[in-house]
Formats: sequence, structure tokens, C-alpha cells
Amino acid sequence: MIFQKRSKEIVSSPFKSTSLPFITLNSFPNEILLLILQNLDIITLLSVCNVSKRFHQVSVVALESRFAEPNLRLHLGFEQEQKWRFNVDFKFSHVNTQTGNLVFRPIKQQTSLRLFHSPLLRNPSISKISLSCRQISSSKSLKPKSSSNSLRNLPSTNAHHNNHHVLKLDTNFLQKSCKFAIKSCGEQEQQRDVYRIGHGSKHLQVSYSFKYTVETAPPTIRKLRGGERWITPISFECPASFFYPHEPTAHKVIMSLLSYRKTATAVTSSNNLRRKQNRNTEKSIFTFMSKNKKKDQAKMNDDMYPRDLKWAREFVL
Repeated sequence: MIFQKRSKEIVSSPFKSTSLPFITLNSFPNEILLLILQNLDIITLLSVCNVSKRFHQVSVVALESRFAEPNLRLHLGFEQEQKWRFNVDFKFSHVNTQTGNLVFRPIKQQTSLRLFHSPLLRNPSISKISLSCRQISSSKSLKPKSSSNSLRNLPSTNAHHNNHHVLKLDTNFLQKSCKFAIKSCGEQEQQRDVYRIGHGSKHLQVSYSFKYTVETAPPTIRKLRGGERWITPISFECPASFFYPHEPTAHKVIMSLLSYRKTATAVTSSNNLRRKQNRNTEKSIFTFMSKNKKKDQAKMNDDMYPRDLKWAREFVL
């Protein structure tokens, strides 16, 4: 019996399971988390930004270096009356230190768009904003060195025959076209909002801005028609949350109803409090007036019946 007990102890002791602590990315400090996120691509970084506010703050730092890659392009599509269409490529320039937004500028400086202002024509608009990044594939048969110019000149229709492929984050980041005015000449800025889902399932209203200059047609160039304007894009500015997934219409309606309900509840409570304060004020005014009325009545009695005729006043009362 003793031998059997000892044998059971010897056999069972090496197989005892040791519980290891469960570690998540959220348990790492920001410095280590930043080193991990710097190895991710843009698509994964945007997904990580969408997890929580802390991940958003750390991932934006890593996104700055990713957006600064020379192969990344921000495509803006312009159109007017579905007849005049233009595409302008932007590249990442810097981060606005005041707002923390990403600033993109046109790759080709002094790119002018020929548009027209007329009461019979609609204002031009930005109809599409997309983001793409050309990356070199890891095939052994490819050349180890390739300049950015050669990548730019190669067609991107077939990724199997070329030494690069295009990563597209979304077909269009705009939920509706952004119209901008071209009547007045000079530098102008157009600001609009888009709706996204971020930081879990929160309702985000994200603002972006587009700066441009409006000029009349140069005198050396023949005008096509009256009201001709030459538009020169300057910059496009947006936060990193602009590239988050679109908010579905159903989610937007539900969040709007919830916000309206909160607002209605707050207004109702404030109205009830105001009514209560008004009732208290009316009560205090009535009490004050009743006291003054009694004092005035007593004073009137004193004036009508002097003190030496006190017996007459008591007789009358």
C-alpha cells in the first residue's frame, strides 16, 4: 500500500499543469505597443485604431510613417454636371500640430482644373476619395532593386505579371459628393463631415477640409465659355478616423434616435425644474404680498383712528 501511494505521487507530480498569466496587447506599455504596431501595414493599423481610444493614440504615430511612404496615393475625383471629370493624386505632407490631422498635397504642383461658373450649371464637387498603396511582392524571380519611377510606369492591371500590386482600402470614402463654390476668386476652404464607426461601436462625426484657389482663365488661353474658372488644389486635411469603415444607415438612424431621446429627456427635466422654481417664486411672492397687505391694513387703521380714540376703534372693530 505504501509503495502504491509513493508511485502515484511520483507519476502524478510531473504532469501537474501550471497556469500561465493571460497577456493581451492592452497590458503592454505604449512604447512596446508602438514597436509592435510599426510592423503592421496600413489596413491593419486602421483596424487597430478602430479598437479603442488608447490604440488610436498609439496607432496614429505609426500611421504617420506609413502614410509617408512614397508609394502611397490619395486619389481625389472631381466632376461637374457629370461631364467634366478630373483625377488628382495627393501624397502625405505632414501632420497638423494644432489639430493632429493628416495633411495631403498634390503630387504635381500647380495642377489646375478647368471648370465653369454659371447659374445654369451646378457647382463642381469631389465625387470620390480613395486610397491605394503599391507594394513590391516577395517573389524570388523579381529583381532586388526597382526604383519608384519604374513602379509608376508599370501597369497595375495584373499583379501576377508585374513586380508590384495595389492595395485599395476602400472604393470611396465619401458617403456623398462634396460640392465647393467657384464664384469668387482667391483661396478658399470647404469643410464637410462624414460618419464613421470607431472605438468599438461609437458614432463618430469626422470632419475634413479641402483648400483650393480660384482664378479666372489666363489671358493667353482662349475661353471655352463664359464663367470659366481655373481651380488649383492646395491641400486635403483629415484625421485618421476618416479612413474608418462607413457607418451603416441603420446604425446612424438608431444613434440619432438615442441622441434625440437623451436631448428630449434633458429638456424635459430642465422644464420640470424651471416649473418648480416658478412655483416656488410665485409662492414666495404671494407670501410677501400677503404680509405687506396685513401691514398696510394695520397702518390704515392707525391713520383712521388715532391712539387717543383707541376706545372708538375697538368699538368699531
